[in-house]
Amino acid sequence: MIGYSQPPHAATTGAGWALIIIGALTVIAGILAVIFPSLTLFTLVLLFGWFAIAAGVMEVIHAFTGNRSTEGKVLLGLWGLATIVIGVIALVLPGITLASFVVLLAAYFLITGVTQIIAAFRGHLHAWLLIWGVIGVIAGLAAMFYPGAAALTLAIIFGIYAILGGLTALVSGIAVLRHSSDESGAVSRVA
Repeated sequence: MIGYSQPPHAATTGAGWALIIIGALTVIAGILAVIFPSLTLFTLVLLFGWFAIAAGVMEVIHAFTGNRSTEGKVLLGLWGLATIVIGVIALVLPGITLASFVVLLAAYFLITGVTQIIAAFRGHLHAWLLIWGVIGVIAGLAAMFYPGAAALTLAIIFGIYAILGGLTALVSGIAVLRHSSDESGAVSRVA
């Protein structure tokens, strides 16, 4: 909280530094993800497992608080328990969890790709739709026949995404700091 004795740009300066720190940490995490994609996948599966357990516990607690019917309590409670079980499976069997994700991803790419190809020839002939459909089918088949490579590719894409997002936060933080220093200079000139 900003007190009366602090200049108005103090909160902005804090936000700028927060963006810079978060951006730098995200860039580091992205670089590590690109360098160590297997470790990244394992870490993501474990994080998912703990997240699912925490979310499941919250759903079970939520099921028995508040005003809801018995049916609502049972359904929400079962949903929470199922989420907890999925989280435990992810922690105990991370390889199966990752393999399941790759299979679902392959199915998604195949279904989406085939749908786009059909749409491209059914009156919606757009070259990009056809191209993306073919790419989707190829990606789906590649993920199906080479699941290890598909998983590692996902980790590398995650790393690149983290690097780009971190750089964006860094640049934004620097811009915020520059803006706040401009404002503080204007305030001191007026005073």
